[in-house]
Amino acid sequence: MSWVKKHKLSAIEAIQYEGCSCIELEDLWKALHNSFNSAQMCEVDIHVLDKIPRKLAKEWNLFSK
Repeated sequence: MSWVKKHKLSAIEAIQYEGCSCIELEDLWKALHNSFNSAQMCEVDIHVLDKIPRKLAKEWNLFSK
């Protein structure tokens, strides 16, 4: 049965931080941590959100009591 054999994963591009690929969880955590800390005190222009078209709110159907 072919569905129980090893499946070749598609080629992906690793996340890069400071020119290095983050292929280990520790490297990825360091990249995310440092990226957050470097942007934490930056001002944000929330007016860019005004360009997003508004949509009407939709009502949810009840699915639980």
